[in-house]
Amino acid sequence: KAINAYIKGPGRPRLDAAVDLPLNEALTQVFYRKAPTERLKAALKAARANRHLWVNFLDNHDIERMSARAGPETVKQSLAALFTLPGLPCVYYGTEAGLTGARQDMFAPPDPEAPLARFLRDLIAFRKANPALSRGKLRLEKTSHGPGLLAWSSSYRGTRLLSVFNTAPNAVACDLGGPGAAVRLSSHARASVPPVFLLEPGEFLVLEAQAAAFAAVRPGNA
Repeated sequence: KAINAYIKGPGRPRLDAAVDLPLNEALTQVFYRKAPTERLKAALKAARANRHLWVNFLDNHDIERMSARAGPETVKQSLAALFTLPGLPCVYYGTEAGLTGARQDMFAPPDPEAPLARFLRDLIAFRKANPALSRGKLRLEKTSHGPGLLAWSSSYRGTRLLSVFNTAPNAVACDLGGPGAAVRLSSHARASVPPVFLLEPGEFLVLEAQAAAFAAVRPGNA
């Protein structure tokens, strides 16, 4: 509440930005400690004045690096989550190079064609091309009582994007509750999905969503 007061005003915000620590902890729990995806509910539904001024992050100089905690699949999935949420996504230096040391030096020039570097360039371009992700209204669509399905939608000026993740070690079957959907971003090179489909372990998608909300979901086998 105190930080909200500085971000909201009165008049112009008295802070240029604020760091969303509760969201960092929730993202860490869900993607790296495989906690129930419902752990994100409180952080995503919390009142945030001027949501676009809040800085979202996954690691920094005081927190263990992503690549030291998990493999590339989890790192990419969590970065996709970071870049599909409203706010200011903040990436710690060296993430693009896959560094694992907390304050590791970068004396050698980083490889601009390293897998994570290319992935981050694509994510940045995708976010810039889709203002619903940075300016849209966020709605949490689905969570699970364990690792598994996580979905939220972002709506802005007639556009609705649905971001879907599977944090479980097994596949989950997703029912969109309507027709299939075109895929705007995919970890598994999908161009579209049918009304019901299996989301593979570690997979993420951003779909062009219909007005109807995400429907039922049930466990699937990998």
